Amino acid sequence: MATATSVPDSKGDLARLLATEQRLEQLVTDARARAETIIATARALAAKRESDMAAELAAATRQLESTLAAERAARQAELERQLAEDRLRFENVSATTIDAMAAYVVSRVVGSPPT
Repeated sequence: MATATSVPDSKGDLARLLATEQRLEQLVTDARARAETIIATARALAAKRESDMAAELAAATRQLESTLAAERAARQAELERQLAEDRLRFENVSATTIDAMAAYVVSRVVGSPPT
């Protein structure tokens, strides 16, 4: 004859199983919520970093453009200064010097000594 103590308590086991299932479902729900929060935070951080890097690149580009413009203007001013000096030297060559140089070139070309 079976006694009451030897019969498994199927209602108690079922209740524990349901309680365990509910706890597991809650754990899964909580984990999904945490995962969504982590993903949203990561996406926001990535977007912020991308925005910061774009702003940094734009600032560096503006700085480079400014530096290049200044260097270009300085080089142009230097070339214009050199041109003005060369033009002044050329314009200040006397007619006597030009005649002497021309005579020298002609003598070299035709092979006769300058006069």
